[in-house]
Amino acid sequence: MLKQNKFVSAISIIGTALAIMMVMVIIVTDQIKTNNIAPEINRNNSFYLKYHIEKSKEEENSYSSGCVTYNVYKNYLSDVKSYDMATLFTPVWSDEKYIIHVNESKIRRFEPVRLCDADYWKVMSFDFVEGRPFNQIEFNDGLNNAVLSERLAKELFGKESALDKTVYIFKQLYKVIGVVKDVSQTFEFAYSEVWAPYTTVPNFEEEGYHAIYVIDDKDKRSLFYEEMRDVERKYNANEDWNLTLQGPYNHRLQMGASYSNVKPEFVLIILKYVFIIAILLVIPAINLSSFSISAVKKRTEEIGIRKAFGARNKSILLQVLYENLFTAIIGGFIGLILSYFTVIWLKEWLFNVTTGDSIPLVAFVSPAVFLYVFLVCVLLNLISSIVPAYKASKMNIVLSLNQK
Repeated sequence: MLKQNKFVSAISIIGTALAIMMVMVIIVTDQIKTNNIAPEINRNNSFYLKYHIEKSKEEENSYSSGCVTYNVYKNYLSDVKSYDMATLFTPVWSDEKYIIHVNESKIRRFEPVRLCDADYWKVMSFDFVEGRPFNQIEFNDGLNNAVLSERLAKELFGKESALDKTVYIFKQLYKVIGVVKDVSQTFEFAYSEVWAPYTTVPNFEEEGYHAIYVIDDKDKRSLFYEEMRDVERKYNANEDWNLTLQGPYNHRLQMGASYSNVKPEFVLIILKYVFIIAILLVIPAINLSSFSISAVKKRTEEIGIRKAFGARNKSILLQVLYENLFTAIIGGFIGLILSYFTVIWLKEWLFNVTTGDSIPLVAFVSPAVFLYVFLVCVLLNLISSIVPAYKASKMNIVLSLNQK
């Protein structure tokens, strides 16, 4: 069938491939942002508390919003118990934060720095090239220990081991106790070039933080949310401001929490994805449908002969759908490969990362991605082929046999 009209077949396959490529770019990008991928291995069971809003009880229009304050965490969130693991950490800092190699004090390097607690290393799963993370005792004592990325360690110390070397962070001397493999910027909560205990920074109580709670047991989650609402009630009863916690949100919902004073709308997020994918499928499907109709018209005599020998309408319908599905799967495979190249090509725009940043291979290859490809192929095939297949099944035998 494909060889009978090579031009139409080629156009159909290319059209299918391009349509599926555009859809798969969205799906693959979403998978990279939401699947459990090291070092963020607990995404599916994580609940994020990134921001809160404080409104004045005295002035109606007076309010502030931003990252969770240490006061809220220490005095109120510490009462929450319905979780398996939790960590408190700062967003990545890069402005006005620098590291100076001790032996070359004239070198001033601006690098992303993340301050975190000791439990951060339990919630995340880093691959240590050498050394180890700081532990709870070192964190409590405020010891100036730091973990570096492999890239930064090589740039600062060359081929020498970075362990026990010293660097300046925030104008303080820190000892390097560990080096981890580089983390892609696609991991919002794991990425950094330097990790250090927040207890080592002067006035760390005045900083803003993010919190992640990992809850493996689904039965705990309703109690967890109720405890969070208790935190708001206790705060409002004791403070001069009314507190509203922005969350905690699951991983997908927190991706829409771009602003500290605006709550993400789950329905709108889903509708946006559905609308975009529908547009990317329907428009190519209409164009592909015209090719399918043209191909069916050229086979009217064949269809007439089959029906003359007893083929039922259902058999003709399934034949056309099956043949188009075969074409769609070929195009789907090509489209999947093209989507990988497109994601890599557009990674700066899709993930807000730098040119040299890499995307883990495991993020591209997964059973879920291949399942989505097949489902998209089936869906595109149904949309583009259902009308031609229906017309083919309803052809009159006499008219079909006399068609020239």
